[in-house]
Formats: sequence, C-alpha cells, structure tokens
Amino acid sequence: MDAALLIHGGATWAMAGVLIMVQIVVYPAMALVPPTAFRRYERAYQRAMARALATIAPIEAATAIWLIVVPGEVPIWMSLAGGAMLGGLWLVTAIVFVPIHTALGAGFDAPLQQRLVATNWIRTIGWIIRGLIVAAMFAAVG
Repeated sequence: MDAALLIHGGATWAMAGVLIMVQIVVYPAMALVPPTAFRRYERAYQRAMARALATIAPIEAATAIWLIVVPGEVPIWMSLAGGAMLGGLWLVTAIVFVPIHTALGAGFDAPLQQRLVATNWIRTIGWIIRGLIVAAMFAAVG
C-alpha cells in the first residue's frame, strides 16, 4: 500500500476526529464561558487550534494533492473527489468560519455562537465523508 495513502488516511481521520470533538464538545461549551472571560478564551482557542492543525492540515492537503498528481493504485476519481471535497471544506472554513471566529474574538455573541454550532455540522459531516472516501480508497487498493 502506498505510504502517501496511509499518511493521508491518518491525517484525514485525525481531522474528522478534531471536527467531531469541536462540534460536540467545544463549540457548545463556548456558551458557558463567562462573558468577561470570553475574548481571552476565544483568542486562546484560536491559537491552540492553529497549533494543533499546523501539522495535520498541511499533511492532509499535501497527500491529497500527491494522490492526484502521482496516481498510484487509488482510482483517480476517488482522489479527485476527496481532493475536491477537501478544497470545498477549506473554502467554507475561510468564507464562513474564519469570519465567525473573528467576530467572536471581539466578545461573546449568543446568536453567533449558536450559528457556529449549527453551521459547523457542514464541516463535521464533510470530514466524516472524507474519511469514508479514504476508507473506500483503502478498500480499492486492498
């Protein structure tokens, strides 16, 4: 089995795990942070997530590109589908979620936090689907 696929699978499922944890635990718990501490909390959250994803996200992206550019045993349509989905998820992150976190950095806003929880299901489900695509890649190469 291709090392790039193994690394890609690990990075993709790591991202899915992060999104599941954030969706179920972190984002809902934001509503419990006292308003006087929320700005500091949100900034700390953003720094910690940036550090946590600084390795996983680039590895996932680089190996997704590798599986497209250097086709191996993985059917190219699977690599293209997974890569397109990854690009879409990062686009949604940039367009929707970065502005929400930027706004929350100025202070707690209950409707915005609720919007974050509700709309983040897009990314959570998206990364789970990416994980299933990777599982299908593993199955395809045996």
